[in-house]
Amino acid sequence: MINKNTNLYISIAANPGNIGANFYNKKFKTNSLNSIYLPIKPNSNIKNLKSTLKFLNIKGCSVSMPYKKKVISILDNVEKVAKKLQSVNTIVQKNGKLIGYNTDAYSISTILKGVLKKKNQRVLIVGNGAMARVFVHYLSHSKFVNSIYLTSRSIKKNNYKFYNKKRISFIDWKKKKDIDCDLFINATPLGMIKYPIFPINQFNFDKSHQILDVVALPDVTNLCEFAKKNRIKYIGGKKFASLQADKQYEIYSNLNKSLTKDE
Repeated sequence: MINKNTNLYISIAANPGNIGANFYNKKFKTNSLNSIYLPIKPNSNIKNLKSTLKFLNIKGCSVSMPYKKKVISILDNVEKVAKKLQSVNTIVQKNGKLIGYNTDAYSISTILKGVLKKKNQRVLIVGNGAMARVFVHYLSHSKFVNSIYLTSRSIKKNNYKFYNKKRISFIDWKKKKDIDCDLFINATPLGMIKYPIFPINQFNFDKSHQILDVVALPDVTNLCEFAKKNRIKYIGGKKFASLQADKQYEIYSNLNKSLTKDE
């Protein structure tokens, strides 16, 4: 029963869905936690989020695009990996302090460990946002990766200044079809509901043996359908979302335990 002791968790996104709400509210109920989760579409400046979280005593906030970098400026503390990636997708409030984490990093690192098994891999990443930076972070340290190609309609090279430049090549959007790769990664919202479909015919998949698509809604995107039809191994966004949500829930549930002790 919702009452004055109920802990409130929210998510913020440009196009919020109900996946997170279904996942968390089911988890809270199963584990008998007096908590609820509510997806929200912000309609004001992100700077107001800090006062809102503190005023309403919101315990946790999941962050989706395009806010993952923007929220850093309002936080009191950011974990090491999230700070380096300049990307936060999880905020918790404890003792009046807002702390930022990145559980996308956990999901991506976990999946890449299972995917990267052969040396001298050539990887093409489509995208220029928070998810692309997480992929670059782990791929640039992998002994299995020889070359990382990044392409987007507007690449911001400064976002990658801390990574191994010898492995990274920035590809002009008009020349993206010239690149063949072993591993193809879509780190954009293309293919998501309410977004254009992924432009498959603009890329070269002749040598691709694996496709990763971070889009979680719909369950099977046009890029994943293409991979299945052409017998290319693929992992869709639902897997990424599930792993990061499990890690995020772990952070939230630990917070609940600490709150019980503190309060």
